[in-house]
Amino acid sequence: MTYGYNRKGFAMKKTGKFRKELVGSTTCILVLSVLRESPTYGYHLAQIINERSDGLLKWREGTIYPMLHRLEKQGLIKGKWQVSDTSKPKRVYRLTSAGTQALEQQREEWDIFSAIIDKILGGCYA
Repeated sequence: MTYGYNRKGFAMKKTGKFRKELVGSTTCILVLSVLRESPTYGYHLAQIINERSDGLLKWREGTIYPMLHRLEKQGLIKGKWQVSDTSKPKRVYRLTSAGTQALEQQREEWDIFSAIIDKILGGCYA
């Protein structure tokens, strides 16, 4: 069995099973954050998220592509087909200036919200 450690240093099982609502509420900020670093295509984006979460998040095409289409429709990212001699064409996504602003706003909101949650939960474990 694989274990990780939470913020307080307690061992916890690495199940990778989170409530759909919890994952869904963080998908946008995670996608925008990765795309801020460099443009990439959907499958690779999912791999990055999976690796950085130590496998606890298990994103698949059913998670990533609807979000990419939604973000592109909102003007937060821009996709462009990239053709290569060695592989199939891939749609590579990059962050737009509106996406950068949205990421900054969501990051600030997340920082405040998570600090509130930590403060409340901290009282339960003190």
